[in-house]
Order: sequence, then structure tokens, then C-alpha cells
Amino acid sequence: MQSPEIESNAETEFESNHTRKDLVEKIELTKMELRIKSPEDGNFNFLNSIEVYIYSEQHEEVKIAYLEDIPADGRQKLKLNTVRKNLMKYIKEDHFKLRLATRTDEVITRNHEILVDTEFFVDAKILGI
Repeated sequence: MQSPEIESNAETEFESNHTRKDLVEKIELTKMELRIKSPEDGNFNFLNSIEVYIYSEQHEEVKIAYLEDIPADGRQKLKLNTVRKNLMKYIKEDHFKLRLATRTDEVITRNHEILVDTEFFVDAKILGI
């Protein structure tokens, strides 16, 4: 499953932290959580494993997060393992895409809306220092 293009708002974030994208040296994904938003009684029982990849028109696909052996215990939130890679070239672009590779063991008959919460570590030079 591929995502639509995701617009990066990195430039705004860099400015609010008194730096610019040309001063960024490293960006790593440190947290990725998935949460079922709807249906209200939905859960991740249908999912055995998930891998998340990032790519862009200019750069090849790399795995950034994963979770294997997901138990069918009714959970509505998953904390994925992150792969500590420098993602600077993707995040600094205007757009990038995510691709999900999943293994399921159950058919779901309703659409599930899933929220993705991420955190990144950014190593950058600060303007004026």
C-alpha cells in the first residue's frame, strides 16, 4: 500500500527552531506509533506484521519502521520499532511518500482510519551560534 505524496513542512519547523535546512546534518525517526481512529471498536487483530518504507522521486526506498508478531489481543495502538537511518535527504524535500508492507491473517469488512504519530531527532547547527 502506498501513501499519497506527503508534503514536508520541515522548512517551517527548521525556522521555528532557529536553523535552516542547509544547516541540518542528520534527521532520524525515533518514534512511530499507529492508532485506530475509527471505527471506534476497531483494533489491530487483523495485522500480523508491518513494515514502513520512505522514498521520493530522487531517492530510493528505505525501511524506517517495523513490527512483527503482532498479537491479536484487541489493541488499538501499536508502537513500531524504528530503524535509525539518516533521513535528511527525504525530509528536506518538498514531498516524499511512505509505503506499507503488511501481513494479515484476518479479513476486515470496514474501513479503518489509522493515525500515525512520529517523532524525529534533528541534528542541526543553530543560527547565530
